[in-house]
Amino acid sequence: MRATSNPRGLGVQQAGRGYRRTGQARDRMMEQKLREINGGRTLLMNAGAFFCVVAMLGIANLICRFVLHTDVVFLMPWLLAATGLFFFLPALMLWLMTGKPSGS
Repeated sequence: MRATSNPRGLGVQQAGRGYRRTGQARDRMMEQKLREINGGRTLLMNAGAFFCVVAMLGIANLICRFVLHTDVVFLMPWLLAATGLFFFLPALMLWLMTGKPSGS
């Protein structure tokens, strides 16, 4: 197998009929995708956005309960968990990969 590079500049190895990404290229692609998901936000910005979304979910829950007379309390733990994962998991992974939560 010989090492070549694709047009994006990521290292690949030619294996038989197809191309296989090397470990380093996969890590760079994963880091790039995490940076896109995180959007350059710092940990403090993620915490602020998380609390804003939690407040909006609370207001939506009150509107559903008192205006629409619908109980959506069973959805709140799932929505809070998904919100927390969206805001803090990419920052945590970037922190582990680069040493900085914003990935810069």
